[in-house]
Amino acid sequence: MLTVWLKMADVILFLAHALVALGCAFGWLIPGAERLHLLLILVIGFSWYGLGLHYGIGYCLLTDWQWRVRKRLGITPEHGSFVQLLLERTSGLHFKADQVKWFAYIVYWLSALISIYINFVAGRS
Repeated sequence: MLTVWLKMADVILFLAHALVALGCAFGWLIPGAERLHLLLILVIGFSWYGLGLHYGIGYCLLTDWQWRVRKRLGITPEHGSFVQLLLERTSGLHFKADQVKWFAYIVYWLSALISIYINFVAGRS
């Protein structure tokens, strides 16, 4: 019975994590969601850089939870990050962990700059 719950948790965490990643990258495009996107950027930044001071820069609470669930299911995480897992599952291609890490950082910072511009300079929200 516990295995069923863990499998459900793995799927839920995967979907939630995918939504967070997509929201980070593209949330600024949704009219009326500018402030929510900025909040998401701040939460991700807190995890990566705030909690990251203790756990290592780039630390993601959702990835930590998902990797713990997967370990309890007997699945050894073979990816350096959730973004790598997501990209490889959706594309069928293999990516180097360092390339994915830099890709994620670049997307994050571009989205953060766009969000700051939209919320504070352009006054779109």
